[in-house]
Amino acid sequence: MSLRSIRDSMWSGVRQAKAWLAARATRTWKLIRSGVGRAYSRAAALVTRLWETIWRGTRKAGTRFASIATRTRRQCHETLHHYLPRLVRHPDMRELLRETREFDEEDNRRTTPGEDDSIHLRCVWAVELYAPPHAARLAQSFEDLGWTTEDPGIAGSTPTSHLKSLRGAPFGGGWYNLGPLREPGATSWWGTRNVPLPRDVDHAMATMYGLSASVTAIVVGFVLNEQATGRYEQILRRDRRHQAAPPDSKHLRLLSSGNQKSAEIWKHRDEWRKRAAYWFREHLPGVFTEGTDGDALPTCELVTFTGTEPFVDARPTPDWLMLLNMQADSDAWASKSYPGLRFAWPLLGYEGSRFHAAATLHEDNLSEGDLRNYSGNLQHALTSSTNGHLTGLLSRWATLALITTYEERLQVLRDARLPSSAEEMAHRSLPGLYGDLSVCLDVATTVADLEQIAADDGTFESEVGRFEPVVSELYSADTTLAEALRTSVFRRSVRLTQLERLLRDLLLQHGTVRGTIENVHLQGKVGRLTLILVGLTVALVVLTLGLVPLDGSVLEWMLGLLGLNF
Repeated sequence: MSLRSIRDSMWSGVRQAKAWLAARATRTWKLIRSGVGRAYSRAAALVTRLWETIWRGTRKAGTRFASIATRTRRQCHETLHHYLPRLVRHPDMRELLRETREFDEEDNRRTTPGEDDSIHLRCVWAVELYAPPHAARLAQSFEDLGWTTEDPGIAGSTPTSHLKSLRGAPFGGGWYNLGPLREPGATSWWGTRNVPLPRDVDHAMATMYGLSASVTAIVVGFVLNEQATGRYEQILRRDRRHQAAPPDSKHLRLLSSGNQKSAEIWKHRDEWRKRAAYWFREHLPGVFTEGTDGDALPTCELVTFTGTEPFVDARPTPDWLMLLNMQADSDAWASKSYPGLRFAWPLLGYEGSRFHAAATLHEDNLSEGDLRNYSGNLQHALTSSTNGHLTGLLSRWATLALITTYEERLQVLRDARLPSSAEEMAHRSLPGLYGDLSVCLDVATTVADLEQIAADDGTFESEVGRFEPVVSELYSADTTLAEALRTSVFRRSVRLTQLERLLRDLLLQHGTVRGTIENVHLQGKVGRLTLILVGLTVALVVLTLGLVPLDGSVLEWMLGLLGLNF
């Protein structure tokens, strides 16, 4: 073998070994790379699954935490609203307001008068009654106001003299025009009397009625000035949005446009009642205002309309009339002597004073003659023409308020717990019993007269006029407002008289027992005083005769004589 062949064989072996090693290295690298790839894929999959698990857990935990936080925050909000309703709103209030305000436009349209409608509050009447305890105070009030001069054209006629004549009539009846009332310094009319008037009042019309020998009524109509007459229409025409109710309770309530308008109308009525009550309390106090805030003072407003007519038995009734509480109902009455004049009491749905009535008049019913009589002044013509048709009715209607006031006073006595033992009886003062009996005597004197005038339909109905029911189907034929009032006054007077007599008998019996207890206590005190006087007399005799022991104390010896040794 040659050297060349040996060299070629060796080089071929090297190439084969190199190829084998390269192939082996390639296969090894492929194995390593595939193993690393599979390991990386497995690790990546494992990391991905781990991350997804962690993310899902975190998200669930976050959702649960957010839910718990939301519930906790709501519970805290509701708890704060429950205990602090004036400071913290209900948590659902914002969402409810957003949903309900979609209906604001329709609510405002329904509760707003039409373009041809107008509403004017012209006058507010107030009626004060004077029972026997107030007669002298009323006469003094006339003097304090300076109403002591004679009336023009009537010699010797003064409010005080007429008051005496009205209360001196055996069966009551009669009236006296106190004349127009104006502010001191204002332009005077014929027969004007000067007296301070409430705010927004142009002048007033006052009339005094002698209902009976024991009861006198003064009806004052406060005529509003032109700027104050349109308040109702302003309230009804102003658009509103749903609002949360005032936080006076712990309940969730919303106020619609109609609710807000109605509440503002009630507030305006209450404000005028308070002004009238304050005026009477300051100048002519009586049963309803003397020593009280005047909540029981009977008042009546005059509201005039153009366009839609109130208290008409027709359907459907406009919503804005219902906000004024002037829809037709069983308590509305129409005047036959003055067409278009209506009277309603109580006002359906009104939450204010129990004795607030409404008189309404359609301005088209005002005659041209009435307007000419007042030089074309619509305000004076409307108020003066209705004053004569309403004051007599209001004076009789106010007797129901008087009976209600007396019923409440007697109910306080009836519900008071009488002493159940001699010890409690001993602490009951006799002056307190005298005060209770005086209440009963006032009631007995006044109610007896009311019962008498209510029994006579001619006396009671003489100044009322004829008012017939608007909804006639609810009443029997020929029923009038005067008859309904007279019947109610008579029945309630009879029941009140019976209750007064029963309570008076009980109080007299209680006073007799209390007097007996006082006599027993007084006799015990007299016995003890007698014993002391006897001891003192004996001591004086002994001292006078010189029989005092020389070795003893004078005081101890005197106590020994009285059996009081210790």
